[in-house]
Amino acid sequence: MANKNRRIVSVIIGIFLMGQMCVIACSDKAEVATTAPPSPTSLVSSATPVVTRTQKPTETDLDQTLEEQSTDTPVVEVLPEETIILWANGAIASSNAADVAYHATQAVGEPNTRVCGDFVTAWQPADEQVEAWIDLVFSPYILPMDILIAQSFFPGQIRQVDVTSLDDEIITIYDAETDEMGDVHDICPVTRYFSTPDVDVLIRAVHIELERMPDEPWTQIDAVGVNGWVAEVLPGMEPTQSWEDDEEVDFYEPRYFSNKNSVAALSFADDTLWAGGDGGLVAWDLYSPDSPTYTAVSSQPANALAYCDWDVPWLFMGGDPGVHAMLLPFDGAEALIHPLEHPDDENYGWVHALACDNQRQQLWVGYLGHVSRYDLASQSWEEWSWQDGLPNDVVRDIAIIDGDVWVTTADGVALFQEGENLKTFGMENSALPCPIVHAVASDEAGTLWMVSSCGLVSFDGNTWRQWRSEEINGGELGNLLMDLVVDEDGTLWLVDAFGSLCQFDPVQTRCINTFNPPSDNFSLDDLVSVSQGRLAAGSMVSGLCVLEGGEWLALQTDDALLSNAVRAIAQTPDGHMWVANGSALQHFPARQPSAPWEVVALPQNAIAHSLFAANDGLWIGHTRGARFLPYLEEFEVVDIPLLDLPLGYDHTVTAINQDANGLAYLGLSTGLYIWDGSELVFDDLLSEAQRKNKILPPRVNRIYTDGDEVWVGTSLGLYKFVDGSRRLAWAESLQNASSFYAQSVGVLAPNPRGAGLLVGIGRELFTFDGRQFALALQLPSEIRSLYIGPYQIWLATANSGLYTLPMDDTDTIYWGLADQNYALPEGYGYQAILMSDAHTLWIASSKHGLIRLTGTYGQ
Repeated sequence: MANKNRRIVSVIIGIFLMGQMCVIACSDKAEVATTAPPSPTSLVSSATPVVTRTQKPTETDLDQTLEEQSTDTPVVEVLPEETIILWANGAIASSNAADVAYHATQAVGEPNTRVCGDFVTAWQPADEQVEAWIDLVFSPYILPMDILIAQSFFPGQIRQVDVTSLDDEIITIYDAETDEMGDVHDICPVTRYFSTPDVDVLIRAVHIELERMPDEPWTQIDAVGVNGWVAEVLPGMEPTQSWEDDEEVDFYEPRYFSNKNSVAALSFADDTLWAGGDGGLVAWDLYSPDSPTYTAVSSQPANALAYCDWDVPWLFMGGDPGVHAMLLPFDGAEALIHPLEHPDDENYGWVHALACDNQRQQLWVGYLGHVSRYDLASQSWEEWSWQDGLPNDVVRDIAIIDGDVWVTTADGVALFQEGENLKTFGMENSALPCPIVHAVASDEAGTLWMVSSCGLVSFDGNTWRQWRSEEINGGELGNLLMDLVVDEDGTLWLVDAFGSLCQFDPVQTRCINTFNPPSDNFSLDDLVSVSQGRLAAGSMVSGLCVLEGGEWLALQTDDALLSNAVRAIAQTPDGHMWVANGSALQHFPARQPSAPWEVVALPQNAIAHSLFAANDGLWIGHTRGARFLPYLEEFEVVDIPLLDLPLGYDHTVTAINQDANGLAYLGLSTGLYIWDGSELVFDDLLSEAQRKNKILPPRVNRIYTDGDEVWVGTSLGLYKFVDGSRRLAWAESLQNASSFYAQSVGVLAPNPRGAGLLVGIGRELFTFDGRQFALALQLPSEIRSLYIGPYQIWLATANSGLYTLPMDDTDTIYWGLADQNYALPEGYGYQAILMSDAHTLWIASSKHGLIRLTGTYGQ
């Protein structure tokens, strides 16, 4: 402890002696440390250093303070008692193995190469060198206790480590010729600690020298840090925010960005309103009606919800991946959610309805033409399908009424008497007035009431009766009734598709109270009673509203993504992610996704469908044409309204790219435009025979450019353009190569291990050398997107998730080793993949928003 105090006092005295000269010198040095020198490589500084706190020293003797000095003297407050691990925020090296991968900047920030191996996420010198060095800069300045060097591959080549003080004194803390290191060749990855007991000054940089044998691979340095004490105020230094303001999460855990205001299902229990949709699950605390609060519980999509008041209360969620269970009560921190294992669940499709039989402790699950029952006591399942007499259509609602289980569908009603014996009612075997029944409930007299697409329906056990809207007095309901609920005092509530609400008296068969929709364009998906005369209405389009005292109150989360239907993503040179979704065009800093997302308006409220980040600006394809946003402010935004096309042609720009001559190719839902900067030229992509048969132009799915050559993948085949002219087309050869006689090209990319292209047709991927298509890979569902990394190919599919293909340094792609990423659900409709840095993947989903997946992707 005495040595520590001596070092700290020395630091303070040294700073006093520098006086005014130090103010200028320190400021200049701080600036130089983050400015690119002319040679040998550029120094790139991150926005801020990353800090990690370590355990306090056991002794505390740092109460020394400095009296306030004149403005000409730098003020240094007492050094803190805790040490801090400060990671480098700038780096320069003698050489780099590549411009981005293996670059010196890969050693900036915290360690991010998690396993041993040759990864592009760490710095490596050029292959031809046998000696190398790297300089790391730090801010704020720090009194060191240890220097940390994280090596992710082949450690043991460190020859010397120096530190640089504020007055440019070079202090050597390790020299391989005189200091013992020990054999570390077999330890990987490893963080090496170099003690600095004789350094009693603040430092601003660390210098590392390397040397290897000619036959050895280079070591790789993932990060460099300093463990020590940081002065709280230093000349020219201001505290800055961390590079990413997100909450701490597991490095490998996916993060979902979704619009949780899209509500498909509601459930209420213990003053908590559970709202589920394709954006996930939200818990609203309604204990205080004046100030409801919410917690985003899960990103698991929930198309149906059921609260089961069993021996232990459960909330069940149904969606695309099946049924998931969450143990209640929920404490507001981490939800313990796990799938409810169900044999053959993957063959049943979406879960559309859930209901709990609390007396028997059973869960009922409705699919498409299929109903399953889960029994808690035996943990077993029983199924009924259309082959057992169930209506072969979508299950709309399941209700447990007096021990019986009623199932409404889009093609009739099913009854499980006492939960066992199946009986069905349809227009062909009963007086049910129409087939599409959305929900069912019972009044106090035991009469069943059902809402349908043809109005209100009653059933007393013998007689069916239809009540059209004009027969229900006191209300202005439409005949398309979507839901009904019975609240705690027995009141029956009816609601139509547009949110018009009726408090229905079954005796008088009239609306004794009516309420207008929550908004003019409201579209209802679910209605639930939330006690004390309050109702909650959920909408996939309009969000969540609660009826309180005769007025609708909107409950909105602050999620940044406006729509979960993401069509395209792109990253611009300023580090912003651009997201084209079903509601808006948005962008945000890729390293700070919790920062506010900005919305960019397009002409005439157009909706963006495609994005392309060119060298000089961002191209945006939308429903009314295209827009070019230049990166430099001195250039103007260019809007390209498309020409008038024949009846049946669509202006939506579905794909964009640019050739080496600057020609922009704008793929449409029907045909292709080529833009030379002043004029649009349309190509219908049809042959003369197709024109004679009045076939519509094909949809353009993908465009890939390779210099002057432009490859256009469409629903009718593959086309090659050169200098704006169509040269070749492949359709029949695609059909002959495809196992399904298909010709729609959904994926185009260069072959990363050889000449030619990778071409995706349906769920098959082909290599194409310009003449022949050779089948390389077949996946369980349609391949929507492809991204090529340094040693991997990522494939995004429509209904079977994300896959990874490994590659090596040779010409080999291991087609037989396609590996499914089980961290992500399968049925999200993955639309696009983008890699924003060496350890971050962004995946766009056509159903459930944007996903960020982090990992060691440099391999």
